[in-house]
Amino acid sequence: MKRCGLARINTPELRGDESEAGLAAWEFFREKILDKDVIIETIKDKEGKYGATLLKFGSKMNKARL
Repeated sequence: MKRCGLARINTPELRGDESEAGLAAWEFFREKILDKDVIIETIKDKEGKYGATLLKFGSKMNKARL
C-alpha cells in the first residue's frame, strides 16, 4: 500500500496541530466520493513533497473534478 495525497488541493495535515481540521477535511472529502463512481488518476506518477503519490479525482458522469 502506498501513501497518496490529493493533487491541487491544499488541506490541513492529519497529524500535529492541524489534526482536528485535517480530519474534518478528510471526512468532507470522504462523503463526496463514498458510494459514487469516480475516476482516480495519478499525476504522471509524481510524488509530492511528503513522498506521497498525487491523485486527481473526477466524476465518471461528467469527468469534472470534484
